[in-house]
Amino acid sequence: LGAKYSDYARGASKSLDGYATKLDDKSVDDLVEDGRTFVRQSPGKALGIAALVGFMLSRLFRGSR
Repeated sequence: LGAKYSDYARGASKSLDGYATKLDDKSVDDLVEDGRTFVRQSPGKALGIAALVGFMLSRLFRGSR
């Protein structure tokens, strides 16, 4: 059971490393354009993600008072 979890963790780490490399290779303008494209293609998902992030930020800042 432990070996399966370590394989999963290694796979997740490699995947995150790949995403980080892709982000490092892009300029800010490219990232903004990718965001705009995502919103145009999936407005429902974009709205849901924005609502979730807003909820999480409100909980984060409400808890710090």
